[in-house]
Amino acid sequence: MNELLTTVFWSAITLAIFFCWRRLFVAVKWPVLHPILWATAAVTFLLTLGRYPVAAYREQTAPLVWLLGPAVVAMASPIWQQRRFVVSHWKALFLVVLLGIAFSAVSVLLLGPFVGWREAKSLVPKSVTTPVALGIIEESSFGKAPQDQLIEPLLAIGIMISALSVAVFGPLVLQLTGVRDHRRSV
Repeated sequence: MNELLTTVFWSAITLAIFFCWRRLFVAVKWPVLHPILWATAAVTFLLTLGRYPVAAYREQTAPLVWLLGPAVVAMASPIWQQRRFVVSHWKALFLVVLLGIAFSAVSVLLLGPFVGWREAKSLVPKSVTTPVALGIIEESSFGKAPQDQLIEPLLAIGIMISALSVAVFGPLVLQLTGVRDHRRSV
């Protein structure tokens, strides 16, 4: 029963902090206030303040991590609804995906000499969703010696930095480069 209570407690705290920041983010519409960034910082602060082990927190909020899988699958519905747009702009989308892959690979190759190749290799799947990255970690580490396995905490940090940098700086970069959504201006 105690384990259930701590699971409910930490999951509720995490969700409450996230939705409070989300409310502020939606009201202010300022990318630097992104809820994932500040909810992560707030939960980290609470764990540090209470000297609560991160491993225990992770285990007790596992139901939230499990929900990431269905959330990613749920994103397929809006994409399917926009399939005509996606197909009609396949060249631009292909170019963006290709440039993203190239940038990700080059950034990892540039980090290798400084942080070590095992560490850099662990950052290769940093630009995917968390459920996909967890699957990659499991598959690429299964049956391998510890020195050949991906470093899961490093990948988690890489995913967060990658996602948050896009969420926080993406709108600013689009604005500075003059990228506009012409569908909304009509």
